[in-house]
Amino acid sequence: MRIIYTEDALADLETAHTFILQKWPDVLDMFDRRLGEIERMISEHPESGHKLLQRPSVRSVPFGHYPYVFFYRVSHSHIEVLRIYNTSRRPWRA
Repeated sequence: MRIIYTEDALADLETAHTFILQKWPDVLDMFDRRLGEIERMISEHPESGHKLLQRPSVRSVPFGHYPYVFFYRVSHSHIEVLRIYNTSRRPWRA
């Protein structure tokens, strides 16, 4: 299934890249590999992410070792990435 990033998600990704590159440049490749794993997983198994209780149409996948969560919504024709949220900040209100 095709994955489409919203402007918010692209801005989140750019912010994450900038922050990681400044603080831990050696980690950026591993972060991007994890992002690719998440994209592959949800494109093959769109319903695999955790449903959010407050918004059942939105699903999430944690980045694991990194303080980020990938939020997305599944439509009939594509997957829409809503945010890539840094969990170190206050919780995102989906």
